Amino acid sequence: MAAQTAPPVIDAVVDGAAASLPDFSGLRRRRSFAWAIDAAICCVLAAVAAIPAFLLGVFSFGILWAPAWLAVALVPLLYHAILLSGPRGATWGMRFCGVEFTALVGGGRASFLQAAVHWVLFYMGVGFTGGLILLWSLFDPNKALLHDRICGLAAHRTPRGPA
Repeated sequence: MAAQTAPPVIDAVVDGAAASLPDFSGLRRRRSFAWAIDAAICCVLAAVAAIPAFLLGVFSFGILWAPAWLAVALVPLLYHAILLSGPRGATWGMRFCGVEFTALVGGGRASFLQAAVHWVLFYMGVGFTGGLILLWSLFDPNKALLHDRICGLAAHRTPRGPA
C-alpha cells in the first residue's frame, strides 16, 4: 500500500498580493446578522416616517394617504440604496458586522441603481421562493447570493472598527 502524501502547499503571498485577496470566511453569518440589524433600523426609520405620514393624511382629510404611505414604504429601499452606493459601500448593519460591497466591474462602489435593484431582487427572490434562493450561496465559491451576481456586486469582509 502506497503512503499517502499531503497535497503541496502553494504560497499565495507574492509581493504582498495576499493582502489584496478578499476574505470570505464567516461571510454568510455576518451578512445574516447585518440583515437583522438593518431590518431593525428600517423598522425604526419607517415608524418615525409613519408619524408625519399619518398626520399628513389626517390634515388632508385622507387625500394624501396613498402618497404618504408610499413614501413610508420607500424608506427601506432608500436606506439600502443610499448607504450601499455611498463611500463606505455598506449599510449600518453591514458596517457593524464588517461586510462591504464592491462592484465587480471596476472594483469601485455600487451605483445607486445597482444598490436599489439589489434590494428589490433580494426581497422578490426571498418572497417568491420562500427563502430557498438563499441556498445559492452554499454552492457559490465566493459565498455570493444570486442577486449579488445579477447586479454585479461582490460582498467581502472588512476589518471592523472606526473608519
